[in-house]
Amino acid sequence: MFEGQTTTELQLPSSQLRDGQYRVVDLRCEPVAPDDVIVERARSPEDAAKVALGIHLVRSGKAKDLQAKVYFVDRNDVMSMVRLYRKSQLNAK
Repeated sequence: MFEGQTTTELQLPSSQLRDGQYRVVDLRCEPVAPDDVIVERARSPEDAAKVALGIHLVRSGKAKDLQAKVYFVDRNDVMSMVRLYRKSQLNAK
């Protein structure tokens, strides 16, 4: 398993996502089992996280700032995942 990945997360099927759906896994509650939310019709993984968690996240950051993983199926039916981080104080505007 990778850092931040739990057995509970592995048991939740992302393969059931349809095009246009995002599965947002909230990692802020670690080490307790993460919550996940399915978001319909978001424009991007960041947009889906904003809808699900109510916070603005970015794709790059330090491991300690990891807040969520977002799973989605692209137009070619390929499952993808991005890690989203809270903005560091230095980059916050």
